[in-house]
Amino acid sequence: MNKLKITGIIALCVSTLFACKKSDDAPGTAATLTITQPVLNQTYDFGDTVHIHAMAAHVAPLHGSHVMILNNNNDTLFHAHDHSHAKEISIHDMWINNLTSSQGLRVIIACPIDHDGLEVKKEVIIKVLDAVQL
Repeated sequence: MNKLKITGIIALCVSTLFACKKSDDAPGTAATLTITQPVLNQTYDFGDTVHIHAMAAHVAPLHGSHVMILNNNNDTLFHAHDHSHAKEISIHDMWINNLTSSQGLRVIIACPIDHDGLEVKKEVIIKVLDAVQL
């Protein structure tokens, strides 16, 4: 039983050692976030797939990414989250337009730099068109 407790304590210590931690690498160095798709004011018909592609980079490891699509009322239509730790994060998601009325939407991508709320964030406005009545 004692060996089991000691093994558990060692495992906890090792996992804590390799868990998320602050990095003091190049303080003040800005992270970059480049959204390649969608492009500003891109239009989508009902049923079209909105492909979301971006690349984030920083000298210290980023703490994942959030991809959101919001309507004009700030209602969340789509949200994807990835909690990977890397100096470069490639983002690839998609959402199928299921809206039947024309409106502007905000595609927002945010990558946390630390666990204290610092993040790099960008958004692109897209437009969805009325569904064609058959």
